[in-house]
Amino acid sequence: MLLILFLRSISKFMGINADFLFSFSTRAQLVNLNRALKFAHPVAAVHPTAYSTLYSCFAHLGGDGMLLALIIVVLIIGKNQHLKRLLTWSFIPTFFNFSEPVMVGFPIMYMPIYLIPFIMSPLVTTVIAYPFLKYNIWA
Repeated sequence: MLLILFLRSISKFMGINADFLFSFSTRAQLVNLNRALKFAHPVAAVHPTAYSTLYSCFAHLGGDGMLLALIIVVLIIGKNQHLKRLLTWSFIPTFFNFSEPVMVGFPIMYMPIYLIPFIMSPLVTTVIAYPFLKYNIWA
């Protein structure tokens, strides 16, 4: 699962939208969906640590590379008005996991200094969330 997240992040960083390669349905995903529809409660998942659950809820939250957090920080403490205007317009698409305007306009794509946080943030959130879902630890 972490390898798939790593490859997905690398392809997004390089500007290759390879979602069709990494968006696959597994039996665990279908079982979780059927159970959630049957009991009308998403917490009733049989396989809480399925790839789709971890990726959709924790690794892809706020766009690829968790760019929503970057947008919020730059909007709060940023000085460049042109960049703040760009990120204001990009906030809603990134909120719905469409982060390409930020990738190109900020620019993040092909900038080596952004490579490590862009790749590591989805991996870290997935590693943190995994034991909570696996051992049913709820706050």
